[in-house]
Amino acid sequence: MSNPVARTAGTKKVSRRRSLWKQIAYCKYLYMLIAPGFILTLIFHYFPMYGLQLAFKNFMYNKGIWGSPWNNFAHFKAFMSNPEFKRVVFNTLWISINQMIWNFPAPIILALLLNELRNKTFKRVTQSILYLPHFVNWIIISGLIFNLFSVTNGVVNKVLASLNMQPVVIIGNPNVFRPLLYISSMWKGVGWGTIIYMAAIAGVDVQLYESAIIDGANRFQQCIYITLPSLKYAIVILLILNTGGLMNSN
Repeated sequence: MSNPVARTAGTKKVSRRRSLWKQIAYCKYLYMLIAPGFILTLIFHYFPMYGLQLAFKNFMYNKGIWGSPWNNFAHFKAFMSNPEFKRVVFNTLWISINQMIWNFPAPIILALLLNELRNKTFKRVTQSILYLPHFVNWIIISGLIFNLFSVTNGVVNKVLASLNMQPVVIIGNPNVFRPLLYISSMWKGVGWGTIIYMAAIAGVDVQLYESAIIDGANRFQQCIYITLPSLKYAIVILLILNTGGLMNSN
């Protein structure tokens, strides 16, 4: 005779599977919306992780990645024994931390300012202009910076020359490199970061603002005590993600 306990457990598993497929069928359009992003994440973020083995192997073309012999951390030993190792790591961390300090609050402040605009046409045009730099390649941005600040052919120095002023060395000045990097990265990414915060602001209950107005709160107080606290979850999540990418200074 069959065990009734095992039969009951098997029946429960089958019912759970059926209910799962019913839920998937019911939400099929939502899963279809998620599918492209999920597939792209697999292709560009998870499948390439197979190649991480190269850091621990002496790669041979005829044997491939899997068949190449392990190198006993030789690449890591060579990198860490390099005299430039400490300076490279310090510069990377220093640039990344400063970028976070200067660039992270920028989209929050910009989103709060845009939220206060009442002219919808001006607001949409401003948002579009701010988003555009995100889609510009870094190579193009470097060309723009060169054309602006070049000593010989730069627009800035040509304007200064027309005013009988001395040219200013910006690109070749090591003291200006980091501020120029922070400003250019902020200009490129601030509009894209604003999208997330604007979406979070759109989800704030309007009744909170109505109650604040009844209590006599002005626009600034509404922004500080309602809008900004409503963004705390998005701020914390993005801060964690940015902290996880400290070693990626681009």
